[in-house]
Amino acid sequence: MKKKRYIRLKDPRLRRARTELRTLLSLVWDKQVSDLYDQIEVIINDDSLDLETKIYRKDRVRKKIADLNSIYDRSPIGCRVCRNRDRDLTYVPALDTWYCEPCYEFNQDYYKRHPKETDWEEIYP
Repeated sequence: MKKKRYIRLKDPRLRRARTELRTLLSLVWDKQVSDLYDQIEVIINDDSLDLETKIYRKDRVRKKIADLNSIYDRSPIGCRVCRNRDRDLTYVPALDTWYCEPCYEFNQDYYKRHPKETDWEEIYP
């Protein structure tokens, strides 16, 4: 199993550069997903295609969208909960995702108070 990891920067210039890079990557992801939804609209409005072809092409585009969303959710671009991009992040291997420190602590405290929901020590070592 992977280990818990942290991304922490103290230098304000590096933090600003990291935030700008994360913002850029987020904008690229947003543009890609938006273009794919536009492709779905084109497929729906194309009268030259039969119903089976439309369904097949829409499903292929939706799979691409789902793949992009999955990659985005697992990437260190920002916190998965609050989507904040300017904070230090913590990787939780059991969930295969990144959280900012406040969201990580909030989730850890939540599972400590509700031990029947999951084994919090396994998720938040």
